Amino acid sequence: MERLDVMMRLAALAEQCGEKPSDFRLEFTVKTLMPLGADKVCEALERLMQSARRFPTVAEIKAEMGEADLTPDDEARMIVESIMKGVRQFGEVPPGNQRTPEAIRLAIGDGAWEVVCRSGGWNAVIERAGENEMAFRAQVRDLASAYLRTGVIERGTLPDKIPSAYQALTEANRQHALALPEAPQMSPEGRLLLEAKIADLKRERSEIIAASERAIEVAKETLRAKGSP
Repeated sequence: MERLDVMMRLAALAEQCGEKPSDFRLEFTVKTLMPLGADKVCEALERLMQSARRFPTVAEIKAEMGEADLTPDDEARMIVESIMKGVRQFGEVPPGNQRTPEAIRLAIGDGAWEVVCRSGGWNAVIERAGENEMAFRAQVRDLASAYLRTGVIERGTLPDKIPSAYQALTEANRQHALALPEAPQMSPEGRLLLEAKIADLKRERSEIIAASERAIEVAKETLRAKGSP
């Protein structure tokens, strides 16, 4: 029954990706993955069904389970998927917005973000992905693979699980708050001076209000003296 569950999910994933893998490939995939636990395999396949655009290799499925050492090509393909998920979650970033790019970096991982930066920036990636997604995927995959092989970007920089946009923005805001300098502590003498200054300002405000009220009463008395209603 467990074997059938894995096979059914593989078939569903293949159908979703518009592919028809051979019976031999499906059988090989099931045979290779079953020793890792049917439940874990099914969970990984269900996660892949949310984002995969092509039928994954055994190595990619294992990577989703946290069970495999990825080749540069495997990791490059995962970088593409990570970037595309970020594209769908965040969309275009308005000029001057600093928090959202940091949230995107946290969401897609440092390696994928480096590829984005070397591809003209986030909004350039959005534009290119919208013009021709398939061509964009191929270009980014080749670029990421080359960077991984030459050490321009480090291996293993993809997040274990891509967070939602809300989670990433929350973490970006938290890290920003942690980076802010702490407010200086006020001395007792300084606090007394501040309190005295506030008291003076309140007293001045009360005096201004009282003077205004007196001026209004004088104006009313003048008008009454002249016989005005």
